[in-house]
Amino acid sequence: MRALFRLYRRRFHKLRSAIRMGLISMVASPAIRFWHWSAKWPWFTVLFFAALGVVALSEYALSVFFLFLSALGVFSKLLHWDGSGIPAKWAYPLKGAGSLGILIVLAGFIYIVVAEKGSKDWSHLQKPIMALLYHPLIFKPFIPTPDNWAAKQHFDTEVPELSPPPPRARHRRLPSAYIRIDRIEVGLLHDENTLAMNVYVKNTTSITVTNEVGIFKVLTIPTNETEKVEDRYPSQNTLEESWADFEVSRSLWDKMPTTPLGPGDGKWGTGSIEEIDDHLWEQLKTSGEKVVLLMHVVLFTDESGSHEIDSCQWIQPPFTFEHQTWRFCNAHNGIRY
Repeated sequence: MRALFRLYRRRFHKLRSAIRMGLISMVASPAIRFWHWSAKWPWFTVLFFAALGVVALSEYALSVFFLFLSALGVFSKLLHWDGSGIPAKWAYPLKGAGSLGILIVLAGFIYIVVAEKGSKDWSHLQKPIMALLYHPLIFKPFIPTPDNWAAKQHFDTEVPELSPPPPRARHRRLPSAYIRIDRIEVGLLHDENTLAMNVYVKNTTSITVTNEVGIFKVLTIPTNETEKVEDRYPSQNTLEESWADFEVSRSLWDKMPTTPLGPGDGKWGTGSIEEIDDHLWEQLKTSGEKVVLLMHVVLFTDESGSHEIDSCQWIQPPFTFEHQTWRFCNAHNGIRY
């Protein structure tokens, strides 16, 4: 009986070892073949330029994927290099230095892609994919109802009751000031081709503000296509691209001259859109194909620290000088502490 047991045990171990080796071979063999094949890629340069090109299409995930493939091709070529033409003692140091250089260049370009992406999606397909994954036919969250009350009772009994954590010591935060846009005046300059916008900001609190500086930009952006002019509005992507262009000069904002603002005090700032021709006036006043966008950032310091207030709003079409209806953007409106 023992001999039969040992026989079956040896056969079981042989079968298990064969299965393990088969699974390893199924995974390792294609990976090894792919590694050797990547050294023969003649088009890793094409992948690199393709990675830079798809950034213009806002396909950032695809750009990172192309960068990885391009780096893999160069890395594989480097490690498969036999060192011909140089002394043998220099082959391995050059391969090590080249590998480090490839990783540094790859990390640098990925950083550039991520910085260019900003708050935008990784791909145009991101939202449709997430909508599909969280579709009710695919993803059904568990919600207790009278029909599954037994499951709810089981869930309640399985989770132990935890004692509340001890209260943390709270530090009293100093009150901070708030500066808002109090008035906006829109008009024409003397040349009749320059749209001027005067913005008045005001300290609405009883706290004195030091080192206040306001930066704003006025421009026209396109809208969507609808039957009614009043229903036209700029897309979220257009607004985000405009704000990203606005923040390109952020490094210069801290170097601008500042002024103090006492409680209830305010100051004016002026921005303009130059060289407005008849076609652009028609788009603003009649068809609504374009709208006027105002982006405004206030940087200031008070007794509680440094703060930033962002404001993004556009004029609902059609544009008139007598009356403007301002609409806030979905983002970039609020205070950062």
